[in-house]
Amino acid sequence: MGSMGRRSPFESDGETGFDTSRKSGGTTQPARLRGVELAGQLPPPPSSARRDRGWEKDRRSDGYCQVGYRHVPVEARDRIKAIAGEWFVPADEVGRLLLEAGLAAFERGEVVIAPTLEAGKLTLFPEKVKK
Repeated sequence: MGSMGRRSPFESDGETGFDTSRKSGGTTQPARLRGVELAGQLPPPPSSARRDRGWEKDRRSDGYCQVGYRHVPVEARDRIKAIAGEWFVPADEVGRLLLEAGLAAFERGEVVIAPTLEAGKLTLFPEKVKK
């Protein structure tokens, strides 16, 4: 049995019939560097650098910020999304409009806040307090 020696990866493998080298100017150059081609198609590794939040900080200075409120009923969220869909505007803008309108109505005295003591705490929605 003959021993198999090392062979150049840039020569024809004999099985596929592809010639993986070509002559150019008297030197042999690889026609296809498969590893290099595959490496060029891979995405870069994820960066461990922290994100630059400068854009967000700059935008906060003009009086707007992102907020979230807990215990907003799913029905209210769905109604806001439905209104946004009807008018083809973002849902957050509909929410903002309704919040500002509610604040204006409160300041005009059209909305009255009357908390009730339920389960040891003040609430505006006594029927929703879990016992």
